[in-house]
Amino acid sequence: MLTGKDICEYDISIMKYTIINKHRKAVRYCLFWGAVFLISQIHIATILSSLGIDYVLQLQLTDSPREFREILLLWENLGVLDRYKTHFYPDMLHPLWYGLFLSYWALSLFRGRVERGIFVALSVSAAICDVAENLFHIAFLKNSVFITEGLLKISSVLTGFKWIVALGLMGLFTVTSIFKSLTFLLKRGGFVL
Repeated sequence: MLTGKDICEYDISIMKYTIINKHRKAVRYCLFWGAVFLISQIHIATILSSLGIDYVLQLQLTDSPREFREILLLWENLGVLDRYKTHFYPDMLHPLWYGLFLSYWALSLFRGRVERGIFVALSVSAAICDVAENLFHIAFLKNSVFITEGLLKISSVLTGFKWIVALGLMGLFTVTSIFKSLTFLLKRGGFVL
């Protein structure tokens, strides 16, 4: 005959099993979307490599119409402007890949609903800012009338937010992953941090 204690222990073991399975699933999704993100990042970097990374970053972060136009003119004169234009095809999906990667990384690292929610929201926000930045740059390329100081300021703020949040989360998650891995390994060896 089952006692209340037996039922309680059974319920706890089911809850632990469920939590462990959800964690494993989040880790698998994190690894999958991380691989997709990495492949996409390499592909985009290959497309943009002939443009000069310093010019690409300068173009993304400038709020000066003159500077923006000068970079586009330089690329046009070098015959590489079409490479910049074609990078938008994979770069419109790229935010989805890193948004999913960062979201599942957060879900695999953290247990609290609030912290998980905050990190997933930040991951999604960075991805949305990236898509918005891409749309601004596509509009700038389609019609130079849109290359104004005001619209470039909005675009550069979106870009800055995207970079700060995405790189910040990657840094935080990397440190947290290392710390949790070391803690786990030390506990298995009988040591406690």
